[in-house]
Amino acid sequence: MTNRELDRAIAAELTTERKAGTQILKLIILAKEQNLCGELGFKDLADWLIRGHKMSERSAYRKLKAARLIKSVPEALEKIETGALSLTAVVQAQTAIQAHEKFTGEKISNESKTEVVNKIEGLKGFETERTLISLFPETASEVKSDRTVVITENISRLALNLPNETLELIQRAKDISSHAIRPQVRPK
Repeated sequence: MTNRELDRAIAAELTTERKAGTQILKLIILAKEQNLCGELGFKDLADWLIRGHKMSERSAYRKLKAARLIKSVPEALEKIETGALSLTAVVQAQTAIQAHEKFTGEKISNESKTEVVNKIEGLKGFETERTLISLFPETASEVKSDRTVVITENISRLALNLPNETLELIQRAKDISSHAIRPQVRPK
């Protein structure tokens, strides 16, 4: 397989994957509308996806969050399918919207949700988070101030909140040191 053929093949598979993902979201919305879970004996949609279809908890809850926003903003589905909007961004937006609604006690209109989706279209992770925080500043307090993730038995990753100025200084120091400090290779 040539590199061009490989590139075309992966593009085709990713298009197929996005279409399958959006079809799953459509089916989740339909299952909710038809109260499928009650009829089949599951306690809720999450239970249906996790126990009934062996989906991981994380994946099930992400898809359920995305489906909630898509129900209010149907055009988000097409944007996911074309790749203009990621499922992760939709989940982040729905999380911010829910936090805002909980904080204010007021529901956000579908028109406002559409504006949110339009503002995060084409953005990547950090840019999406920054945009959502600017739209819903009260949700910033919902972000954990630090988070530790176990990577291996002997390694953990620590994430913490820093002012942007501090982050920029750290990034600058990292960039400078990556050019100045070369790891020494020792002969065997």
